[in-house]
Amino acid sequence: MPFDLFPLVQYVQYLGLLIFFAGAVATCVASDLKIRQRAAYFACAPGFIMAWGGGHIATEHLDHELFDPWHVLAFLFLVASMNLVHWSVVEEERRSPAIIVAVFVTFFASIALATFKPF
Repeated sequence: MPFDLFPLVQYVQYLGLLIFFAGAVATCVASDLKIRQRAAYFACAPGFIMAWGGGHIATEHLDHELFDPWHVLAFLFLVASMNLVHWSVVEEERRSPAIIVAVFVTFFASIALATFKPF
């Protein structure tokens, strides 16, 4: 990476995860459906793209294999978390404690796999 831009890539990735997390919290906490939809579409989606893009560049920079099991599972968990957030804001009736738990379990599982690389 020219001029050692890797710290900037990591910053973008971590900022994306924080934005995604903030949007997920707002989606779960807000009572109005329109506010929940805005949080999902304008916070979770850009945060996901920042985290995914930063993670992909970091994988290339650190010479990890793109299809390592931990990398694929971390990506799938993050995609599942985003899909759960977006699925829950389509209709008011889809908001439930089980969805909220599933969103955060998949989100933190993705971070744990990307951080600890267990296999």
